[in-house]
Amino acid sequence: AYAGLANAYVLLPYYTGARRSDSLAKAKEAALKALQLDPKVAEAHAALGKFNFFHMDLIESIREYQRAIELKPNYATAHQWLGNDSLVSLGRFDEAIAEGKRAVELDPLSPIINADLGITLYLARRYDDAIEQLRKTLAIDPAFFYAHYNLGVALQLKGDLSAAILEYEKASQLSDDSYVMALLGAAKGLTGDKNAAEQALKDLDQAAQNQEADEYSRALLFLGMNNKEEALRCIERAVAARDGSSLTWIKVDPLLDPLRGDPRFEALGQKVIAPK
Repeated sequence: AYAGLANAYVLLPYYTGARRSDSLAKAKEAALKALQLDPKVAEAHAALGKFNFFHMDLIESIREYQRAIELKPNYATAHQWLGNDSLVSLGRFDEAIAEGKRAVELDPLSPIINADLGITLYLARRYDDAIEQLRKTLAIDPAFFYAHYNLGVALQLKGDLSAAILEYEKASQLSDDSYVMALLGAAKGLTGDKNAAEQALKDLDQAAQNQEADEYSRALLFLGMNNKEEALRCIERAVAARDGSSLTWIKVDPLLDPLRGDPRFEALGQKVIAPK
């Protein structure tokens, strides 16, 4: 029961407005209780892996995911998280894709497992493969907002901004997720609609009054307005707050390419993925 609770808490910030810090503290507590009762509960090790990932300790998160897989080789979620979290963040793309594909083999009808493989593929800059995989995901669940906006990202990276905006709009009709709001505003900003980007920034600031400010989302919006300095400041704040939810992709996320080459950004990237 504690392992199930740990996994629920670890995923709560993804799907609700729950404060990440509160949920993660509860997830860790539940996972440790589960392991006190039985050190061989794979689900509890996976939850600790996710906890470590969010706290930017990638090496420890890999260790926990691998322990979960050792205990339960056909545990699809552990393969999914190992690939899409830690391995991809470290740029170990072939291993990450192999883990994602194994997860899909084990649980072929899971929308989230299919979508996460699509994300791993676009982080590896295999955009055509990512688009194909995310369309497959939407065939399983056409109303899955997460697959819509990630398909949007893959299309944007491929260079089809208008198709990307359509996917972001579909996602925003299905969810009020602040990251979707930022992607849509930033994409419109890139088409020259600065007003849409500025409005999205206001909406994001409004949303941040009820939940933790997502500096990564704000950074994307500033990049959509071609304001690299403000984008960099957002990333600096996220690193200072140790907000690992999307920051761990700092070295690999193509959406952050406009900042690459700036020594300040590269130093931040090293801070995030350096072994702890």
